[in-house]
Amino acid sequence: MKEKIEIRPMKVEDAEPIVDVLEKTWRSTYSHILTDKILKKKEKERAKRIENWKTAPNTKDAFVFVATVNEKVVGVVDCYIESDDEKYLGYGEIGNIYVLKECQHMSIGSKLFATAMKKLKDEGIERFVLTVFKNNSAREFYQKQGGVLSETRDYMWDDCPCTDEYYTFDLTKIKQL
Repeated sequence: MKEKIEIRPMKVEDAEPIVDVLEKTWRSTYSHILTDKILKKKEKERAKRIENWKTAPNTKDAFVFVATVNEKVVGVVDCYIESDDEKYLGYGEIGNIYVLKECQHMSIGSKLFATAMKKLKDEGIERFVLTVFKNNSAREFYQKQGGVLSETRDYMWDDCPCTDEYYTFDLTKIKQL
């Protein structure tokens, strides 16, 4: 049977499946970057995170899309009209983009990313930023999508040293949306 892949705006009832996707992808993607303590702390905050996602669906400034395979949520992307980073005022932002490991390499991440870029462009945004851990293999994906590394920032997350890379995108130069 062929898999039915759909990208659609988030519904309130998607909050718990989104948190499931986040927890599973954080474990599979960031276990070599973040400490187990940080990952466990995020899991302990599960109920609060579900409630936060329930309030997330599609406001005038923020948009959340989910990917489903045969109606099961397997991925998520959120985007914002305005970055909350003062260095990137006037830029939109993609905050999260996650796809379950077993559903990667099915073009779901590309479809989620394209949906978020189109939404930002439709809202009149010409440039956006996204942040990724320096040791995350997704960096190559963002570069292929037209992202340009604009800076890196080092910081401590609890007792874990981290480095973020900031990629900027110019939607006026990206033709396929």
